[in-house]
Amino acid sequence: MQYGVPQGSVLGPLLFVLYTADLSSISARFGVWSHFYANDSQLYISATPFQAVNAGAQLVGCMEAMAQWMASNRLKLNQVKTDFMRCATHRRQHQLCTEALSFSGATIQPSSTVRDLGVILDTELSFGPHVNQLVSRCFCQGSATKAAKTVVNSFVILRIDYCNSLLASAPQYQLDRLQAVTNTAARLINGVGKFDRIQHLISDRLHWLPVHKRVQFKLSTGL
Repeated sequence: MQYGVPQGSVLGPLLFVLYTADLSSISARFGVWSHFYANDSQLYISATPFQAVNAGAQLVGCMEAMAQWMASNRLKLNQVKTDFMRCATHRRQHQLCTEALSFSGATIQPSSTVRDLGVILDTELSFGPHVNQLVSRCFCQGSATKAAKTVVNSFVILRIDYCNSLLASAPQYQLDRLQAVTNTAARLINGVGKFDRIQHLISDRLHWLPVHKRVQFKLSTGL
């Protein structure tokens, strides 16, 4: 191996972050916010509907500069794996531009949802698609394994807790759907029927907080 370190090595993520530290200064030069997690990078920019065209050009200019920096440092920005999404409130969705972005010879169509470190973001930032997938996966794991408390904690509760501080402003009905998943998991563990009361089992036997309090706990502790 002439360059780099083996994939999966302990030093790999640290060395990659040090090696690509200049990318944040490039985004700052173009007035674009950035977030980097190892090799998963996100760029953000805000604008009014009337400034959307200029904001898109500003974002593309930043990406082109990053691509040039990478080319001169033995790296390559993969246009095929590049997604972009325009966000607005539900009332202003009709004002969103639907035009594609042209970047390094590739045309990137706007997406309705994107995945960011395991969290699905949608154009309204409602987290509806994220909750839909979370509920589906949890129910699938719970009914397939018929597992005991430790397995349910690993496959269901940990999924509900992952990045759940993002749901602090989510509508109550979204949190209720996650609470329904928690209730079903508790019924599987305790072997009770669908219509049996389980609140005392959740609090006294399993020691689980309700979903809305789990979200509040994450916010208060910063975990």
